[in-house]
Amino acid sequence: MHPIKCVVWDYDGTLYNDQNGIIGQQLKIIFFKIAKKYHYQLTLKQFEKKTNTLGTWADATNFYTHIPLISLMNQVSRKFNKEKYIKPNPQIVNLIESNKDKFIHLVLTNSTQNEVLRGLKKIGFNKNPFKKIFSRDTTNLLKPNKILFDQIQSSYDLKKENILFIGDSIKNDIQPAKKLKFKAIPIWDINRFF
Repeated sequence: MHPIKCVVWDYDGTLYNDQNGIIGQQLKIIFFKIAKKYHYQLTLKQFEKKTNTLGTWADATNFYTHIPLISLMNQVSRKFNKEKYIKPNPQIVNLIESNKDKFIHLVLTNSTQNEVLRGLKKIGFNKNPFKKIFSRDTTNLLKPNKILFDQIQSSYDLKKENILFIGDSIKNDIQPAKKLKFKAIPIWDINRFF
């Protein structure tokens, strides 16, 4: 068995939990409003159906608008400050802080680096415990792009078996990592590992 040397954390929905769904609801409405500007007769029900087919609100909005995904996400970030709704998460802070010397901890996210840094403070981290944040603005890529996974592996000269991905999205976090032969677990199974 190969020991884990690096833990790669997703940010949205993994390091913080949107328990009341406030962040998700706000984001869905913003993406919908952008799509509706291009298709004024679009209903929320039609938008939700397309989202279910394509997988994400960003993908559905891209379908209706043809705006590149990174540009769409940047537009949404300017309209909504999700950090305002992030609550402290002492369990995740304690888990990462108590294992900071055991593993290299990284973040892989479709958020921006500044969003993550602001959010980490809201979650309860006094200092950023992550060696690096791979974000859409630092990589110009979005998950589940294979290049991101390869960058993580090559940046730290690790074998795939030595890297564990933890996320909340089966589509964007768990399946791509496993497909590329990395280890991956959903955040709700974290007790299996730690």
